[in-house]
Amino acid sequence: RELLADGARGLVTAPTLDALAHALATLAREPETRRALAQAGLAHARTQSWRAVFDALFADYRAVLASAR
Repeated sequence: RELLADGARGLVTAPTLDALAHALATLAREPETRRALAQAGLAHARTQSWRAVFDALFADYRAVLASAR
């Protein structure tokens, strides 16, 4: 599961300096994109509880453990 939905609640980049720089430059020059991502991220965060977050995390751990057997 992803906390960030690329382009919807955040920007996901490759793990390189160039990719991060490109994403930051995009946010710097596009205030509407910045605002939209911030609003969507906050809206999503408001739907989450610690119980829901940990339930999802433990479900993911169980799935990984089951696939390793």
